[in-house]
Amino acid sequence: MSPAKRWAIAVGGALVVAGAALHLVRLGAPPGATSPVPLRPAENQTGGGRVLVVGLDGADWRFLDPLLAAGKLPNLARAIDHGARGTLRSFVPLLSPLLWTTIATGHAPEDHGVLDFFERAPSGELAMVGSGARQVPAIWNIVSAARQRVGVIGWWASHPAETVEGVIVSNRINDSTFPGRETTDLAGVVAPVGWTSRVEQLRVTTNQVPAERIRALAAVSPEEIAAALAPGAPLENPLRMLVQTVAMSETTTRLAQAAWRELDPRLLMVYYEGTDGIGHLFAPYVMPPVAGAPPAAVARYGRTPEAFYAWIDGQLGELMALLGPADTLLVVSDHGFQWGEGRPPTTESGTLQRNAPLWHALDGVVVVSGAAARRGGSGEGTLYDVTPTLLALLGLPPGAGLRGAPLA
Repeated sequence: MSPAKRWAIAVGGALVVAGAALHLVRLGAPPGATSPVPLRPAENQTGGGRVLVVGLDGADWRFLDPLLAAGKLPNLARAIDHGARGTLRSFVPLLSPLLWTTIATGHAPEDHGVLDFFERAPSGELAMVGSGARQVPAIWNIVSAARQRVGVIGWWASHPAETVEGVIVSNRINDSTFPGRETTDLAGVVAPVGWTSRVEQLRVTTNQVPAERIRALAAVSPEEIAAALAPGAPLENPLRMLVQTVAMSETTTRLAQAAWRELDPRLLMVYYEGTDGIGHLFAPYVMPPVAGAPPAAVARYGRTPEAFYAWIDGQLGELMALLGPADTLLVVSDHGFQWGEGRPPTTESGTLQRNAPLWHALDGVVVVSGAAARRGGSGEGTLYDVTPTLLALLGLPPGAGLRGAPLA
């Protein structure tokens, strides 16, 4: 039996005893926590509505607000109009596996155990950090233990996928979208294994992304796209990575739609890496470009981040179309991103570069929209507040030892 399963049984027993005794109190928020994003009063948060969490890695209001003002993010604008928006304060080190695990657990890295992108495998080799490193239950373990169905798509450090009341498709699903890896073994990626064939049907690989979709994002030709995806082409080619990012994102949307429609989860958590990756690839070329940016790259990719975020807004709209009047949407990011004057003075911005975290910023975003949101509100919270908020929305008792509190 996995550690996660043991947690679920233990937590489940506590939940059965506690029942629905929910109190929305601040559970010792971290120092510096400020006014939380408004929700409706507690008595309206314990109904039977479902909750959809959409994680947009690296989303930053300083980049989003001009796009919202220009009408280029209509779905995000609609979510804000029907709810509350705010800033979600992150912490150093600004490394995604740590931060997304804090979002999913309500615990600090020193407590939840996910401390880096990599961990030492039993063989002694370095491997991508996984669910086995986590020392505390995630929100999906808690919800599953309460006999409520849950879905998780692509969340950081969720591999191998844990058995829950519902489905988990781990972050390793993205590996199978890369050129030459379309037949990647999905062992450990999907739980339950019976859903593996569904994942194979729905995933989008790079050779399935239409060239015109990429040309809408970058000033490139079909021939250049084909060359970037050809066998033996450099893995670090930014055009190749752009196609991969689109394939990964569309795969995420398809899987989320299927999980919602076919499994009817009470909680669905969906993670998009591309909103951060697109910054690491192309932020140096956004006008005005950083010093030393090659003019040819600026011409090709200067508009790519804006166009990609507009496309991701369309993906968000497809997920929002799933929601009913009793449901609630949370849009969150783990950190912000340096798009303007705060950018490091270098074109070395890739996720594999040593200075990649320097492109991150402390303030992420949060939107609470739909049935549980207090329309027109604004405020601030921290990464620690997301799990307590989800417990409150689902009518579950506040977890022991959590650092945050419901965004009230």
